[in-house]
Amino acid sequence: MAAIRIVIWITREDYPAFRKLLPNDPAFPPSYDAWEQITRKKITEMEALGDTVRTPVIHPEDFTAHCDAGGINYNITSLSAFAAITDRQERERGT
Repeated sequence: MAAIRIVIWITREDYPAFRKLLPNDPAFPPSYDAWEQITRKKITEMEALGDTVRTPVIHPEDFTAHCDAGGINYNITSLSAFAAITDRQERERGT
């Protein structure tokens, strides 16, 4: 059964900030190019399964503001949850 998948998208400019926020997370290899290659492969695999993939662009200042306001730790789980929130907000605004 096809699903809707949310995949975090980060710009090249913002990548260093995420590496600093999540320094030991394997989801963030040393270079943006490596991250982009892994992420694009993941998207391709999901789409090959028939899933719909949405890629909200996440900015570090928005993510940290969200976490700080809610007393949430900076980690890949909270980043994924924030991406889902961002995607929903973008769809509600029609962007």
